[in-house]
Amino acid sequence: MRMKAVLITVVILAWTPMALGETGSCKIQEELLTFGSNDSYDGVTNGSDVIYTSVTLGSKNLYRIDSHYVEHGVAVHYGDQHHADVDGNKVVYVDDELGYNNLWVHEIDTGASYPVTFESSDNYSPAISGDYVAYVEEVNSAYEIRYTDLVTFMPYYVTRNNYDELNFSLDGGLVAWSIYEGGTANLYATEIGGGTFTIAADSAAHETGPSIDGDRVAYLCNTAIDIYDRATGLTTRVLEEDTHMKRNLHLEGNVVYWSDKRNGNQNTDVFMLDLETGRVHQLTSDSHHQGLTDAFQNQIIYTDSRLGNKNVWRTTWEFNTLPAADAGLDQLVDLGQIVELAGGATDDDDDEITSWLWAIESAPDGSIATLLDPTTAGASFTPDLPGEYVFSLLAGDDWDNSLPDFVTVTVTPEPATLSMLALGGLAMLRRRRRIPHSQIRS
Repeated sequence: MRMKAVLITVVILAWTPMALGETGSCKIQEELLTFGSNDSYDGVTNGSDVIYTSVTLGSKNLYRIDSHYVEHGVAVHYGDQHHADVDGNKVVYVDDELGYNNLWVHEIDTGASYPVTFESSDNYSPAISGDYVAYVEEVNSAYEIRYTDLVTFMPYYVTRNNYDELNFSLDGGLVAWSIYEGGTANLYATEIGGGTFTIAADSAAHETGPSIDGDRVAYLCNTAIDIYDRATGLTTRVLEEDTHMKRNLHLEGNVVYWSDKRNGNQNTDVFMLDLETGRVHQLTSDSHHQGLTDAFQNQIIYTDSRLGNKNVWRTTWEFNTLPAADAGLDQLVDLGQIVELAGGATDDDDDEITSWLWAIESAPDGSIATLLDPTTAGASFTPDLPGEYVFSLLAGDDWDNSLPDFVTVTVTPEPATLSMLALGGLAMLRRRRRIPHSQIRS
């Protein structure tokens, strides 16, 4: 077993301002999974394990890092083993040990490996889903898509048209692929054991880069992102066309991932579109390329050369739940009385509340009252005019501020005014003429 260091860093990225809601920005944890002088790349994951290609002494070999960050050999022998995909317990990969690029399967739990294809032609870019392995085969100088059932090990053609299929995606019993015909790239799909149907064939656009998740197929229409729903037959545009060339599209649940260069430099970053909110989030930010190679639930795997050679990185993310501020109960106070504002906050993510901000939203006309200690939970002020004062409170954790909460302080005239009135009445009584005691009749 080769020893590799694992560096774990936490990175919090800046995000494009977004509308306030119940969820805010993403919490990002970035991990360096490979470390050394060898190039490592093309990482894929089943959620807990990451399989990747590493170049050792000029040969390409496959390794696996498990959930405890322990490295294991998957295919480490003479020749090249590369271009892996994983689904559950099974890893499929390309191996040229038999003289051609043939496909093999490695079982993670048993460590067993066995060939899937025995062709005298080259096979590339395997994908695995359940008991199906799909791949590209070079046939008569053209590239066709085939699949093999891992139960019977019988190969079948998905395409056979002497065109070059550009790329494909496999999920369950569905294969989607794009193909150049008539000067544009069109998109088709085949149900394994069934027929082929058209997903998109716009003569004025290129439809490429399909990614399947269940009944939905995400794909690029030029630079826009569309999703075709096989259950309804409808296509929805989820991201409008722009000037950014996108690559490595991955549909995973209600999230679409891809790589592009939208930050105005020549370096590639990884982005995510939340289909529920329509928000785009940037998941990586570095001065080097981050080439997305796989996505699973809320994690992405990508290749990055920031340390001088290619390494495999993983980023996991989750949406931050906004803290909830509590500005306290409304108050009724006297003019001139010091008013204490007692704020509080709760956080469903159990994050620490790290910031407070009180503000005067409204006050009686002419008031010049100010807040003392407005950046603490307990601010105070002294009202200078009677009437209503409305205050807002924001509470923040390390990622987001809460929605504002409001409290109203109603100020009545000062008690001293009433006292003066009372004293004035007594003075009037005292100014009445006194009757001498001698004039009072007995």
